Amino acid sequence: MLSAKGNPTMDNLTAIFNVLRKNMNVNINVQTTEVKTIYVTL
Repeated sequence: MLSAKGNPTMDNLTAIFNVLRKNMNVNINVQTTEVKTIYVTL
């Protein structure tokens, strides 16, 4: 399910989460946050 570099595709990641949810009887919640970039000039 993981690529040679260890990064799963979104479909595979979803499948992994579904297996974890069903087998461990847990809910997985995802939240996003805004990233603010600060530029510093030296």
